[in-house]
Amino acid sequence: MYAIVDCRISESSLSALGRRGFTPILMPPADYLSKPVASHADMLVFVGFGRLFCHEKYYKCNKTLIDNILSAANLALSLSDEEINEKYPHDVLFNACLVGKRLICNEKTVSKSILDTAKAENYEIISVSQGYTKCSVCPVGENAIITADSGI
Repeated sequence: MYAIVDCRISESSLSALGRRGFTPILMPPADYLSKPVASHADMLVFVGFGRLFCHEKYYKCNKTLIDNILSAANLALSLSDEEINEKYPHDVLFNACLVGKRLICNEKTVSKSILDTAKAENYEIISVSQGYTKCSVCPVGENAIITADSGI
């Protein structure tokens, strides 16, 4: 199993992932996001529907890494050319969460390609006001999440 994580992850967290059978994939920062979140996985990519979704700018700068993820995890690539920058809501294109056959996201801010794919695959869309949806959710099963956000 793979865990896509911020390249600034602590050594103790890396070790904990390894002990639990995960192979960490460290994501380098994107220069178009603000520094505190520039290498947060949920700001850079979305994995679901047998695909890895990311922005074409990120792919161009990290082609080898992304191609290695695609190959290792047997995923297809979906690139976005939507406006992306450090200002909300243009920083949260990939910030969505899959739980079973449900996509939890802010329909107004999530990438159109993710939303369209979810609809085409007959996933239930649970629209929330939180644009940083995946930042606020920890999936723990096919029908369960942990969150402190009462709106979710």
